[in-house]
This record gives sequence, C-alpha cells and structure tokens, in this order.
Amino acid sequence: MKKKTILLAWMLLALSYITFAQEAIVTGTITDDTGNPLPGAAIQVKGTSMGVVTDIDGKYSISVEGVETPVLVFSYVGYLTEELAVNNQRVIDIKLVPDLLAVDEVVVIGYGVTRKSLVTGAISKINADEIASTHSVRVEQALQGKTSGVFVSQESGSPGAALKVQIRGAGTNGDADPLYVVDGIRTGGIDYLSPTDIESIEILKDAASAAIYGSDAANGVVLITTKKGKKGAGVITYDGYYGV
Repeated sequence: MKKKTILLAWMLLALSYITFAQEAIVTGTITDDTGNPLPGAAIQVKGTSMGVVTDIDGKYSISVEGVETPVLVFSYVGYLTEELAVNNQRVIDIKLVPDLLAVDEVVVIGYGVTRKSLVTGAISKINADEIASTHSVRVEQALQGKTSGVFVSQESGSPGAALKVQIRGAGTNGDADPLYVVDGIRTGGIDYLSPTDIESIEILKDAASAAIYGSDAANGVVLITTKKGKKGAGVITYDGYYGV
C-alpha cells in the first residue's frame, strides 16, 4: 500500500509538471492589417534571448517558462513593432501595422522615391509663384539665379532665342543639354512651353537621383509639371506687364 501511495504521488507530481510546462507555452498567429499571414516575423521574450519566428502560415509557438512577467515583442521588416504582456494568456493573435513614411520625408525621383534627407542638396525646386515673379518670356529664364549649380546663358541676341542650360558644368556625353521630362514624358526641348503654364520645376543634379533615366541623365534632369484643371468654380486670371 505504501509503494502504491509513493507511485501515485510521483505520478501526480509528473502530471503537475507537464501541466505547468504546457501553460508556459504561448501560441498564436501574426497577420498584416489585411489579414494575410506574415511568415518569418520575429517574436521575442523581452529582456531575454528567447525568440522564434513564424512559419509559412504566420503561426508561432514560444516558451515563456521561468520569466516572471513575460512580455512578447513582435517585429517584422516594414511594420511597426508591437509589445504585449502575456499575463495569463496562452493564445495571442496579433495584426501588425505597416510602417509608412511620412509624405514630407520622401521625394519623387523618376519612377521611385527616396528619403528627402538623402537628396535635399542635389534637388532644386521652383514653384509657380517664383516663376510668375520673374515675368520670364522663356522657361529657361525662370531658372536664372534661382537654382544653385545651374548655369543659364544666352547664345543668341534674337528675340525668343533658346537659352543654354548647363547643370554642374560641361556635359559628359558629347552634349551639354540636360534631359527634359514634362509631366512624366521625355521631350527633346521645352521651346513649346509657356512659363505661365508651369506648376513647378524640379532639377535633379546628382547621379543617384537621376540614375533612373540612364545615360540620358548624364547632364542632369529637369522635371516640369504643368498646371491642370482643379475642381471648383471657374476662375479667370490676367497677367500683364511692360518695360522700358
């Protein structure tokens, strides 16, 4: 009888240990904000070296045994990191939110975007108000004295003659003219454009920001955005000036 009692006690002790071990395991699923699973997401017990990653279905299982007040840290590339206290939970499902860059932190370069802090020194921008204040006959004249590293010269005295635009010195591909891109379309020149039709002008001067356009951008790129219709009541404007 005594042997049976000891054996029963050992069985109960083993059962309680198994139960404790099972209760120290946290499982769950990690998904994005649309409900799709995130495979390879990292889960770590805060303050420890214990960590796992999710499987192809976004599922995970991690032990928090021995941690007094466990906190799980969920992270994934491109998403905001989340921290959750385990408490008495044994199943924790979580949705991670994408870490979107603020609009004022990025700048469009060709077909892509990059952080503004990386290219501010190599991009110059002129808006419609600055163009209007110069009373320019040609678009190139609006660039004179407005942008650093851009040299605008007049090669002919004929009225309305084209001006020479050089970005950071002489050309490197046999031609000193920059590449002109108007509303996303490459053009051979901008003689047909009126300064009053332009919303903004951006000049890409470094190789990194202009690389998307290939060898044509060796002399820099001039991005021009023209004015477009806006929703609302019609507006008629008049702009006139004279000189002696």
